[in-house]
Amino acid sequence: DEDAGLFPGPFRGGLGKDQIPVRQARSNITQKDDNLIVTIDLPGHDKSTIDLRIKDQALILRSERKSVNKEDKDNKVFREEISYGSFSQIFALPRKVLETKAKASYADGVLTVTLPIDTSAPADEEGTKIPVN
Repeated sequence: DEDAGLFPGPFRGGLGKDQIPVRQARSNITQKDDNLIVTIDLPGHDKSTIDLRIKDQALILRSERKSVNKEDKDNKVFREEISYGSFSQIFALPRKVLETKAKASYADGVLTVTLPIDTSAPADEEGTKIPVN
């Protein structure tokens, strides 16, 4: 089937061994008082592999989930859905934050980032309108 490579997945043979699937962490961004709270599911990650940065009003997350299974030629794999490897994700922040006061914690596979809102900056929730000519 010539289209088999276009739609990898469970009904098209899945991904090859050297391909890493695109992965996005599930997340919530909420506001509590004068803080943005970003909660991100990261099960199976080691805290030491998590790299967080703020740049251009965005939270940048990089991490790596290492495989707990060693490759063994005698091992038969019947099902393998858990993804491993490096990934990165960018979260647009809805408000300007005080970057130097940001805090993060990781427990039970959940990363929680607390970002104090810069209350001196206007809340531009609608963005800047661009006229269309």
